Amino acid sequence: MKVLTMQLNSIIIMDFIAYGGAALGIALACAAFADGRLGLSGCVFMLLLSAEFFLPMRRLGSYFHVAMNGMAASDKIFRFLSEPEPEPEKKQEMLSEDGGDIVIRDLHFSYTSDREVLKGLSLTIPKNSFVGIVGESGSGKSTVASLLMGRNTPQDGQMTIDGRDLTTVSEDSLLRTVTYVGLGSVFFKGSVRDNLLMAAPDASDEDLWNVLSDCGISDFLQSEKGLDTMLLENADNLSGGQKQRLALARALLHNSPVYIFDEATSNIDVESEEAILAVIKKLVSTKTVIMITHRLANVTDADRICCLENGEVAGIGTHEELLVSCPAYAALWKTQKELEDFGKETVLQ
Repeated sequence: MKVLTMQLNSIIIMDFIAYGGAALGIALACAAFADGRLGLSGCVFMLLLSAEFFLPMRRLGSYFHVAMNGMAASDKIFRFLSEPEPEPEKKQEMLSEDGGDIVIRDLHFSYTSDREVLKGLSLTIPKNSFVGIVGESGSGKSTVASLLMGRNTPQDGQMTIDGRDLTTVSEDSLLRTVTYVGLGSVFFKGSVRDNLLMAAPDASDEDLWNVLSDCGISDFLQSEKGLDTMLLENADNLSGGQKQRLALARALLHNSPVYIFDEATSNIDVESEEAILAVIKKLVSTKTVIMITHRLANVTDADRICCLENGEVAGIGTHEELLVSCPAYAALWKTQKELEDFGKETVLQ
């Protein structure tokens, strides 16, 4: 913000000098031409020179802004490098290989002291069940995922998997137990094979092709260079739907007992969304699946749905139960149905 403030102030000053100086030069040249003290060719030359004279100053100002941004970034880098090395992890408790019930009791969490994001959240997710977490933007849905992944630590309350408190569980064990698939899945520059093998280093090419086929992206890769198809950083050479299908394939290779899908079908084409949802619902028979979504239609067949409102549980139950017992869920469902029906009516017309 300091850099931005300085940049805005300096731009105002430089623009005033540049455009003001150019305008003054043009005015003086026109006045001299009118008085006969300057010929036509000289006047035209001065008009062109007035506009060009101050361009180097503006260019210098832009270089100054780039340098200031670089200095601000370097300060953060050196501050990070000067941080002391973290102490060796003391959490040694391990989770069982097949997971277990996930229990959240009276969970409180806030990113800043002036706003509490989760306010006493309590939720039980039985083993091998399909649970949806829904609510308006800012209600705390993704925060629940970050806490279950160990990315944040709650200020109060408890989270357990198979009776083991997550604050005492080894990070490696937690990452082997819970797989997270979000909208912004990260891919590294390299081949498709290299990116997939990060989830299962011992997987064979046949295993890779099987999951790619299940996710509906094998045909595309076969038309390219197969598993040797090169990806740019973050797979920028793939479409959004292709990227999400590849992220899902990598998640399946990880073969963990718990899967969290956080808006994994947002901002992609309908065909890719349907393919991804079909794969997710196949997992339900053998895995614990938690789907965090703003689109209620994706979780209507979930075993239970938790509707959040302003960081609190507005209701828990099946789709049919919440339509009757939870006004917040019923209002969201009604709004989304009206929007979908409006889109269909527009297409028909």
